[in-house]
Amino acid sequence: RVLKERIILHQDEVERLRNDIASELEKNKDGIDQEGRTSFLITTTLLSLGYYGWIVPDILDIDDNKRKVATYMLTSAAGITFPIFATRNVPISKGSAHLAFYGGTRGIVHGIFASKLIYGDEARGDKSKGFGTLGSVAEMIPALYFGHRFHVTEDEAELVEVVGDFGIGYGVGTGFLFDGFEDNNIRYGAGSILIGSGLGIAASTLVME
Repeated sequence: RVLKERIILHQDEVERLRNDIASELEKNKDGIDQEGRTSFLITTTLLSLGYYGWIVPDILDIDDNKRKVATYMLTSAAGITFPIFATRNVPISKGSAHLAFYGGTRGIVHGIFASKLIYGDEARGDKSKGFGTLGSVAEMIPALYFGHRFHVTEDEAELVEVVGDFGIGYGVGTGFLFDGFEDNNIRYGAGSILIGSGLGIAASTLVME
């Protein structure tokens, strides 16, 4: 026999049930968790409009204002639209979106100081800007992947951000302590910041375990 049980729900209970169903459908659409996709796209949009679009014309050494504007618009548009299409079927949790934001922003800092570690006092202008842009992209994409691969939660991602930034601050302090930001010692200061940041991120992963 087919049995039916009728349950009477109040209006607030009906709304709560609808919201729960809608949330699960969005979360498990095609078996993919994309709860953090909106946050990730906001990150890529802000970086494209606020950093990539401005820095690429300088890296290419474009002096003409019209060409600068055109390059800015093309770079920004590419940085906004490409992630939209590229992540349509990519799992992006809220934790991995947090990590991608950290990688995309702090990667700029890491890239700039990596150029100073490699080139020393010669790391000025286009070299630093190029390394900063490369560092941002090179850290944002792997962060997105590893956040999903290891099921990083929002709280764990925030822990990585806080401890990683503490490591950067510790590296800056250590660099100043040993005159690492003088012209002839810039490599020491840059190395101190990169090591401090790396140790901070490593320490946060140990705490998560």
